[in-house]
Amino acid sequence: MADLDTCWWDLRAPCTGGHAVSVTFHDAGDVRRAGVRLSAPSLDANDIADMVAGVLGIASQADDGANVSALLIYNGISLPIGSPRLARVGHALLQRAGQIF
Repeated sequence: MADLDTCWWDLRAPCTGGHAVSVTFHDAGDVRRAGVRLSAPSLDANDIADMVAGVLGIASQADDGANVSALLIYNGISLPIGSPRLARVGHALLQRAGQIF
């Protein structure tokens, strides 16, 4: 049996008129990843971070996420995102994924 290496949260809402995006998170010291699929109101990394944090009830510390990289996938294009706020949300999701795995 293969190991599951990515834990996804699907936050898409039907007919919201937002941008259908995916964001994946990876900590340099871990093989597991976490990701979210969502209907983002904008492509701004801070708006996406605030939306995910609000929906999932994430409260992150100011220093969390230093080793976390984020990748935004939109219209088939993968873009690395250097947002500390989004990295902190990713850190919290990676911790939750670790509890699931």
